[in-house]
Amino acid sequence: MLHVQLQRLTSQGYSLLSVDLEGRTALHHAALRGHKEAVRFLLSSAPPSLVDIQDTPRCQTALHVAAEHRRQVICGMLVAAGASLSLTDIKGRTPRDIAISNGDVNLAGYLES
Repeated sequence: MLHVQLQRLTSQGYSLLSVDLEGRTALHHAALRGHKEAVRFLLSSAPPSLVDIQDTPRCQTALHVAAEHRRQVICGMLVAAGASLSLTDIKGRTPRDIAISNGDVNLAGYLES
């Protein structure tokens, strides 16, 4: 269970704001893989700034990643935690724009509000 591993790492002093070589946080990876419990743990344990950290290659937040992979529940969790709906990636796209380009009208409608 990813969230259990994250709990162990934080108890050993690991920062939840740490990034990999491409600027992705644990939240980016959890959103990408659809790990709801890990997302929940990260949002409740990390500083609020975690939610809008943009990765290096594509300037995407975890919300961009979740929208790209049609993770509707995770998108809802991120929005509830205060994720920005207006940040754009390197191509100038918001998470809503990504949902539209994927043909996910329900998610695009949600991300419009």
